[in-house]
Amino acid sequence: MAFDQLIGAGAVARVIAAWVGNVAGGSGYAFRRAFEQGIPRPLAMEDHSNFSVGLALKAAAMGVPYLPTFTGFGGDIVRDHPRIRQLADPFGGPDVLAVGALRPDVAIIHVQRADRQGNAHLWGNLGLTVEAAYAARRTIVTCEEIVPEEVIRSDPNRTVIPGFLVTAKALLDKYPSPTEHDIRFNLADHTVDFTWRSADGEIPIPGLDLAGTGQGQVVGASGSYNVKDLFINRESGGFDARGGFTPGP
Repeated sequence: MAFDQLIGAGAVARVIAAWVGNVAGGSGYAFRRAFEQGIPRPLAMEDHSNFSVGLALKAAAMGVPYLPTFTGFGGDIVRDHPRIRQLADPFGGPDVLAVGALRPDVAIIHVQRADRQGNAHLWGNLGLTVEAAYAARRTIVTCEEIVPEEVIRSDPNRTVIPGFLVTAKALLDKYPSPTEHDIRFNLADHTVDFTWRSADGEIPIPGLDLAGTGQGQVVGASGSYNVKDLFINRESGGFDARGGFTPGP
């Protein structure tokens, strides 16, 4: 969702992805508009399957130039692909496809909890989270809560992102809303207003209706956020807050 909003703000020139859309509402409206019509700017696309983009990140995480696969033979995605090459197997087997490493400048990872050193607990459907954290030159961790070191050490199997990988961390309660996040959020709990579908005007972050609290407000233990008062700044691509946070009791 944030992906699509950044495209709509004109802050993206190139997309490397297997799928671009809004999990809660289908199509990536800004992505499709930019790719098909060049609004607000032309958009270059490096197309992947879910598996090939995963291999690209995995290769970078391992520090190798590429990883081989058979997946992709016979499909259109690999045809004239800038990151995928057909290679002879040096051990005498059939040819393979080499998927080149993809090393992001920054990975932004949301986790359930982290300590002040950045050691992060994460569980549920991890997707490519771990590969991205290891592949990126810098990793920013956002978390639901910052906990003492003893909590992290109590369950080392969940420490999938070690602190030495983390450049910065931030406490952002309910940050993934209105998309799903483990058991804390469920799409059934949200009513999403995709008001940035239009190319005109500002691009608001979609309002929510959480448990009847009213559209545009997220209520947490520490207070409430007026989500409808957050906008993307078209000039900078950054976020502007209007209204914002109301402290809780």
